Amino acid sequence: MGVNQIMGNMQHRIKSSSFGVFTILLKLVSGLVLGLTFALVGQEMIGYESLAFMFVMVVVLGVFLRIAKNWRVLGVVVFNVFLILAGMLLRVYIVIAPGA
Repeated sequence: MGVNQIMGNMQHRIKSSSFGVFTILLKLVSGLVLGLTFALVGQEMIGYESLAFMFVMVVVLGVFLRIAKNWRVLGVVVFNVFLILAGMLLRVYIVIAPGA
């Protein structure tokens, strides 16, 4: 085993591990935003306090991470794009809603 082969192997491992860390961070941020959204909606509808707010955020984050366990970066990005488009559609509905 030569030095070039060892260095190439090490570069491949660093690349794959940094890509894995990026995927985990992307899933974490997506889950936190989703959890924050559900917690804010629940807080406005029910009016619960800080502890329940954090509980809902953590539960939604955990559920999302469990569902997205086998997703790659592309799957998380597609999910985020879908959520952004759904949010924009809801915003348009609220802006044009009759009787508001």
